[in-house]
Amino acid sequence: MRAGVLSPSDQRRHRELRFGDRIARILRDHFIVSTAVNGRGPAVPGDRVHNGNEVLCNPSGRALGPKPTTNTGDPLADAFAWVGNPGRSGGACHPGDPGTGVWYPRYALGLAARADW
Repeated sequence: MRAGVLSPSDQRRHRELRFGDRIARILRDHFIVSTAVNGRGPAVPGDRVHNGNEVLCNPSGRALGPKPTTNTGDPLADAFAWVGNPGRSGGACHPGDPGTGVWYPRYALGLAARADW
């Protein structure tokens, strides 16, 4: 395998790099981090016991992550890339949300507006 892909759903980039480094050393390989929608870290629910560690379906307040680049600052991370299509719906999890995989303009515009670049 060449360049496994870490696809964090709203995780912090530095945590993914640490995890990727550990796996890459074991596998003697490189990796790519998907930064499509991880610009603001995870959306954490108020009740993690009953709702899990993070909101995965169209989480509010999130942003596009870093622009795709091969300049990662990590010798084992080959790229930060937008794997997938930021702006596609994760499902009809809130009233008015489109189904899974459907282009969701309001969500896409929100991701872009909150990007820190």
